[in-house]
Amino acid sequence: MLAARRAQLKAHLDTNSRLRYIVIDSKGLEDYEAEVILFMKDYLDKYHFKQVHICTPVLCLCVTRDQFQEIQHRLYQKE
Repeated sequence: MLAARRAQLKAHLDTNSRLRYIVIDSKGLEDYEAEVILFMKDYLDKYHFKQVHICTPVLCLCVTRDQFQEIQHRLYQKE
């Protein structure tokens, strides 16, 4: 499911220095637990690494506090 979203967003993501918001709802995605960290890391690695990327993307998560803390921990582990 997240792979399909990546494909849909690709054309718009190729433009640099845009303010981007992505809303992710854990209830509506298959394999959310397995895929969300990979999606976030891949997104930042691919679309937010150049000097011209002056606006940090905002990822809005519709999750519980416990889920948020788990995501935070897993992102820390992935650096």
